Amino acid sequence: MAEKSEIDIAVGRALNRLRGERGLTVTALAEGAGVSPPMISRIEKGQVSPSLSTLAALAGALQVPVMALLGIGMGLAVPPL
Repeated sequence: MAEKSEIDIAVGRALNRLRGERGLTVTALAEGAGVSPPMISRIEKGQVSPSLSTLAALAGALQVPVMALLGIGMGLAVPPL
């Protein structure tokens, strides 16, 4: 199994936190974003690198800017490229 990247872990944590703050279940967020519930779980666990279009759909469903999922402007460190 591939090693989890820091950015994937950060995105997963941010997604989980934002979903929890809004009281959304994995299924409710998945339906709102047009993504499968297993994909949401895999993103939250840092097991996959979501595409930009998936991040945009998730951000739209959560009513936050895409950058919130990357931890930018929220005091979270984003590793350099």
